[in-house]
Amino acid sequence: MVSSVFQLECSCNNYPWGRTGKDSLAAVLCSKTPNTSFKIEDQPYSEMWMGDYPVTPAKVLRTGEELHSVIDGNQETLLGTNCMNKFGGVLPFLPKILSIAKALPLQIHPNKELSEKLHRENPEQFTDPNHKPEIAVALGPFESFAGFKDTEDIKMVFGAVPVLGRFLPERMGSQWDNETLRGICRNVLEASDDSVKECQDALAKTDKSKLGSQAYMLDLLPRLQEQYTTQDPGTLIALL
Repeated sequence: MVSSVFQLECSCNNYPWGRTGKDSLAAVLCSKTPNTSFKIEDQPYSEMWMGDYPVTPAKVLRTGEELHSVIDGNQETLLGTNCMNKFGGVLPFLPKILSIAKALPLQIHPNKELSEKLHRENPEQFTDPNHKPEIAVALGPFESFAGFKDTEDIKMVFGAVPVLGRFLPERMGSQWDNETLRGICRNVLEASDDSVKECQDALAKTDKSKLGSQAYMLDLLPRLQEQYTTQDPGTLIALL
């Protein structure tokens, strides 16, 4: 019978937003595991994964067996009946340690129902039937975007920067609501590079006095542009 406690050998992925080399806590912690071949090189290390997800899986240090294989053969011992009944025979969470050098690219996670539907229809592209609610615990200085602005604040920004009006839905009532925001985001993400750049340039030239409580956007905008480009639609979404 497998022990319920064993040491893992983890590895890092190398998304370009990660910190480089030994500046990455994720890489340093991976390298601290004894008797492992993990060596830190001069490249980005973004996330240390400690789970059974088939992509970048953790392994049992003593045997080298991938964690998902160990769980598959010992579900009741390692997961327990309650977990198996609720989530199936997989670990229901994926702990990660992130080392972030710049703003993370925009991601949109579907809910559980849509995740299951997309996985059934196209399992190669949507490899996971689960949704991805996330909890972040900051281990150092950390900035995050928490939800969208109040719709009245977004409306005010659009009034102060008229060129943004091109992203408004074609059919919308007098009230700004979640559907309005959905349409704006869709139009931004589908816009041409030139259109996105024109709007970012116009926003950068806007007088702070016109933006009121949202004037901080004028300080945040160049930081995001430096990390990506003036043609990245994700920057405009982040400012919302």
